[in-house]
Amino acid sequence: MHIITGKLICTSQHNDFIRRAATDFQSGEKLLDKGTPLNLHGITLASAMNYSHATVYRKPRIGVLSTGDELCMPGGKVSESQTINSNFFNLKCFIESHEAKMLNFTQCRDNVSCIDAALHSFLSCDMIVTIGGASVGEYDLVRKALHKRNYTEHFHGIAMRPGKPLFFGHYENIPVLGLPGNPVSSAVCSEIFLKPAIAKLTNRRNLFAQQWIVHANHHIESNGYRQSYLRACIQQKEDGRLYADTACNQDSAHLSTLYKSDGLLIRPINAKPLEKGEKASFIFFSQHLDWISTNK
Repeated sequence: MHIITGKLICTSQHNDFIRRAATDFQSGEKLLDKGTPLNLHGITLASAMNYSHATVYRKPRIGVLSTGDELCMPGGKVSESQTINSNFFNLKCFIESHEAKMLNFTQCRDNVSCIDAALHSFLSCDMIVTIGGASVGEYDLVRKALHKRNYTEHFHGIAMRPGKPLFFGHYENIPVLGLPGNPVSSAVCSEIFLKPAIAKLTNRRNLFAQQWIVHANHHIESNGYRQSYLRACIQQKEDGRLYADTACNQDSAHLSTLYKSDGLLIRPINAKPLEKGEKASFIFFSQHLDWISTNK
């Protein structure tokens, strides 16, 4: 067969334009593993395999309880004794971006009876997340309210910065994750603990965030007795390596540095100083994973 276009002559062989059966996949071949999220391409593949239905895990239903007399929602006048509840928006967006559903949200004052009633209203949830009231101060009442009913605490306090007051337990057989009230601590703990917890509820295979090897772009001081997660920005240099610049201010209330950062540089317990060019582990924030594909 000859196709003539102007002076160009293209020659094709017999059957060149025929797709033979089983060249893509074969009968009995395993293509979609259990625990794999069904994204656009997965659904397309399943339909090509002649499946009209698929058995999936429903989105986990999560109840969120935020505590604190000082909290107010944005949009109104904020007095000197108040602070805006930015954690609500962080948790709502985070939960929904990880294929879960915020079934209920309650904001309570620092009152044990109020907190107890709110917790009891979450019994239809698959998981409960509390914000604030997790430390040991006079107004840290969440754990006290939990213990009024059938609650088993598995741990309280971790050797981590930020996020030391975090706790985890079961309340009426429902898992409860207690996040710190400081907004950056809450956001970091969501990446490290809440993300894999949601993945576990949907039986996903890969629960934990992938750690990348990066290189320090400047000197970083030695670390203390808690594992530190430092907000940092990433850049790829001419040598093809990824370099991390940590934020100058790592205060757990500073959301501006969280916004500007690509993820978290991990500093192990009692780590020695990190010199420029030396390697370290890094976790990209969930919403910044597109950085990887656009900067390869």
